[in-house]
Amino acid sequence: MTQPGNDCLTSRLTNCITEDQQGNIWIGTTEKGINVLSIDADTIAHYYHQPWNPNSLPDNYVACIFCSRNGTIWAGTHQGIVRYDKKHKQFERISQTGDFQIKGIQEDSLQQLWITTNDGLLLSDSTGNILRRFYEYHGLPNNDLSKAICRLHNGNIVIGSMYGFSLFDPEVLSRPLPSQKIMLTDIQVNGSAFPANLNKEWKLNLKAEENSFEIDFAATDYAYSPYLKYRYRLVPFEKKWNYTTPPLLSAKYTNIPFGKYWLEIEVTNGYGEWNNQTAKLFIHIATPWYYSWWFIILLIGSGILAIWGIIRFRERQLRNENEQLEALVKERTEKLYRIMENKNKFFNIVSHDLKSPLNHLNVLSATLLEGYNDLNDEEKLQKIQMICKSSHQGKALLDNLQLWVLSQKEMIRPVFRQTNLTDEIEAVIQLLNPNIQKKELTIIAPSQPIIVYTDKNMVSTILRNLIANAIKYSYRKGYIHISAKEDKDYWYISIEDCGTGISPERIEKLFQIGTKVSSLGTEKEEGTGLGLLIVSEFINRLEENIQVKSTKGKGSIFTFTLHKTFRK
Repeated sequence: MTQPGNDCLTSRLTNCITEDQQGNIWIGTTEKGINVLSIDADTIAHYYHQPWNPNSLPDNYVACIFCSRNGTIWAGTHQGIVRYDKKHKQFERISQTGDFQIKGIQEDSLQQLWITTNDGLLLSDSTGNILRRFYEYHGLPNNDLSKAICRLHNGNIVIGSMYGFSLFDPEVLSRPLPSQKIMLTDIQVNGSAFPANLNKEWKLNLKAEENSFEIDFAATDYAYSPYLKYRYRLVPFEKKWNYTTPPLLSAKYTNIPFGKYWLEIEVTNGYGEWNNQTAKLFIHIATPWYYSWWFIILLIGSGILAIWGIIRFRERQLRNENEQLEALVKERTEKLYRIMENKNKFFNIVSHDLKSPLNHLNVLSATLLEGYNDLNDEEKLQKIQMICKSSHQGKALLDNLQLWVLSQKEMIRPVFRQTNLTDEIEAVIQLLNPNIQKKELTIIAPSQPIIVYTDKNMVSTILRNLIANAIKYSYRKGYIHISAKEDKDYWYISIEDCGTGISPERIEKLFQIGTKVSSLGTEKEEGTGLGLLIVSEFINRLEENIQVKSTKGKGSIFTFTLHKTFRK
């Protein structure tokens, strides 16, 4: 903060020069802080603003330096006023003045400081505590004052501004102002005018239903009326004060409970000082009829009857709940029985379908093993191809079985996200292309983007099973038409083939467990019997719908829905 040993001034641009009681010269500059010429040394002390040091000058622009009668050095900057600490050789900032550009400082006979700023005149005690503020509406020529301030021999103080100068007696301006009187100007009860001479009695008696009111008030001093501050509170309804300023001078309360209250109102004087002179309006809200003794007895009697009625109602409710519980137990028992029955039927289907490829594997491998040396290469290759086909069929059955079991245990849960269905259709067609090429089928599929909100893996499994079914039951050189129709909330996806078709009796059982509906394809292809069950399960998990239309000997159309947007 200081640089001793330097005998040069920090700046030639000087704002003020002051001599302290020890004869030291204090020089305030426009941009380089304060220089102090000591009579006891050959050096000049320099004081600067240092952002990291709270005990330095708040700003390097020093407008004025003043030495009070008790020897205290005060300096005014563009960031407030500071006091010099001789013991520690540092400055103490007066936080109350940090928002002001200090212009000039003068001391009166009471050792109070009068400070001119860019926003009015400040009065502080000898420690720098701000006591009062004066503005244009108090009589100043304007709020932006100059550095010109002096104390006359008679004790009066003169301050200057762009619009002239002001002369005042500091003793008069520092006196306490008389207390402001408050009068009540209007009252509204439940939104309507209420006739009452409140300024005479300061008492307000209201009915029980008159518990919403608004009371207007004002001070009797019209000289400073636009600049006065008010506060009010309803005791004991609230403890904290509500603050307001003109023109909103009203206390408004709604739905106040019955009882006795005091509306306390206080107002500042012309200098913004609270005088703690409280005006009190007594308010009494009558007790409502439903708090009277006869109503309480009636209420107790009604409560006893109500309790008796509730007990009776609860007894009937418990009987109904027991009956419902018995019905629910019966329903759950029947449902469990059906589940066990379906499970037995399902495993009968699986064991039957799995037995066939296993028997083929057993017979073919035994034949190949026993007659290996008697078979030529072509016969061996044929046997191996048949073994491979049976193993693939068994693997497909086990894969579908795993999917179905996981779905029944709810271990597969849909993860909904935006999906381009066209890409999924293309991926399934590429996967099944060998089967398509084998039958020389024509696939017609949509090319435009089909954006749906679904589970990508589940919808891929649905497409794979339905398209594989269409290939299986289509005749050679036939076609499979995959189409999409857009509605407001859905896409309708249809897979149409020109194959064998399905009878109405079999359509009803397509998605039912326990019924063997799988049959050989047009070229004796075998199925797992689980594909459509998985399709049905995943459609339900996605909360979608599926329909089947078929004509025996002409082909089938499987149509299912997919949502276009996110569902809550």
